[in-house]
Amino acid sequence: MSNPADDHDEEPLDPKVEAVRQKLVRLLLVSGGIMLLGFLAVFAAIVYKINDVADTPVAISADEARTLAVPAGAEWLNSAPAGSGLLVTLRLPDGTVIIQRHSADGTVISRWRLEEAD
Repeated sequence: MSNPADDHDEEPLDPKVEAVRQKLVRLLLVSGGIMLLGFLAVFAAIVYKINDVADTPVAISADEARTLAVPAGAEWLNSAPAGSGLLVTLRLPDGTVIIQRHSADGTVISRWRLEEAD
């Protein structure tokens, strides 16, 4: 090991060597910063996926039959799961409508009426 008193006796580095040393220090800091950002991004993605409750299925027992009220004269065209809800496509006497309902309580989240474009 070197004695701290000996550090004062060292001669200064050549200016070219000092410039290379400074560049290497900057490179080390930039690379370390990018690595830290990468670790933080991966950690944030893991935390996000663990806490994502939108895709959690809702358990419904056989006794809990859900009823979806459909207007009189409507024709059921299609239905599909959508996130934590259900998309239902109906043909009504005045046009086609898509209804998005929440799967847990059946409330209407959104409703779209399909019309012909000009």
